[in-house]
Amino acid sequence: MRIAMTGPTSLLGRNVLFELFAQHFEHLDDLDLILLGRNKPHTPLRERVKAMFEPMTPACFSTVEMETVFEFLDTRAQYMDIDLQQEKLNLNPEDFQNLAATPIDFFFHIAALTDFRDLPIVSETLKRTNVEGTRRILDLAAQLQLGEFEYVSSAYTCGLTTGNIQPDFVNIHQNFRNPYEHSKLQAEIRVRLFAKRTGTRCRYFRPSAICGRLVRPPFGLTHKFDVFYAFGAFFLGAKLQSIAWKDRYKKPMPLDFRLLYSMESGLNIVPVDFVARTMLHVCLQSDPAESYHLVNDEETPHDLYVPMILSALGVEGVTRVDSICGPLNPLETQYYAKVGKLYTPYVMSRPILFNTDSVRPTLQAIALKCPPITRQNFALLMDYAKQHDFGATYLDPQLA
Repeated sequence: MRIAMTGPTSLLGRNVLFELFAQHFEHLDDLDLILLGRNKPHTPLRERVKAMFEPMTPACFSTVEMETVFEFLDTRAQYMDIDLQQEKLNLNPEDFQNLAATPIDFFFHIAALTDFRDLPIVSETLKRTNVEGTRRILDLAAQLQLGEFEYVSSAYTCGLTTGNIQPDFVNIHQNFRNPYEHSKLQAEIRVRLFAKRTGTRCRYFRPSAICGRLVRPPFGLTHKFDVFYAFGAFFLGAKLQSIAWKDRYKKPMPLDFRLLYSMESGLNIVPVDFVARTMLHVCLQSDPAESYHLVNDEETPHDLYVPMILSALGVEGVTRVDSICGPLNPLETQYYAKVGKLYTPYVMSRPILFNTDSVRPTLQAIALKCPPITRQNFALLMDYAKQHDFGATYLDPQLA
């Protein structure tokens, strides 16, 4: 089996790799792996990929197994430096020859820019990376011997459309919450047109709001603290304006704050390892469908997870509101100019039901159910987030 993947160091990409090694550890001799990503000035892609596996020992891989994984990553895996914003991806001609020499069973295009800001410079960068970058990947794919092309889109390409959403729902003329959603749908449409033009077998995976691991340990593991984690990072920063770093989780803090979120809806939160495992099995089982929502069965009510974030931080006095009357206080002004500006359109949305009929046969075949975001499971996410300060370690004066 020969697999190529863009975005191997992304949150989803790395979990696809974790799952791939966990499933095929006894058959690594039958696996060819091509990883397309970025070399950084002082850290080659190979070393970045190897570093991702460190937290997986011993929860997922034993020390002995990890040695085997590292040996594979050092001697068997191929690493190709690409830039989605450059024509022909800046791909080395020798690397292209290696890609084109042998058929590729599955080509996963996972790499993308996730940025919810509605700014001209962000919109342009999203276009260059997500839309034109996908076009460049498809130009490359057209020159290869591909079995399948797997595109990772987003469940929220439905934009402001609510209610029951089919996994192949496409409406480029609808309104979107931000340019990111728009860019992901534009890129997905390019893949769909590529499939019609070339006859290439393509699949479209649409995950919802991805959180840390909840299917297999280490539970809560993530390196990407966005979406609901960003609430935690903001209020942690607010606490640190008057509480010492060492006391950030020890001392409660009252805040005069009005927080907008709906009592009638929630956020569809899906564990990253569930998404990775489902994607792989859909492909390996040759499922006949094309479009898939990789989501939780139900929305997690905002009124469940938001109070749990505040409680984990020891923040008191936040009042949920449907609208804000009167002037904003300084902290509210800061919030709604930054984090709130990005996420209020999601937490004030009407309910969205993502149809999962197409993925159910695969889940039934492997006896996999998406972990519900219960209080117990969300507490696991919060425990991990607190251990890593909601990704806001820059707030620690020792790390500044």
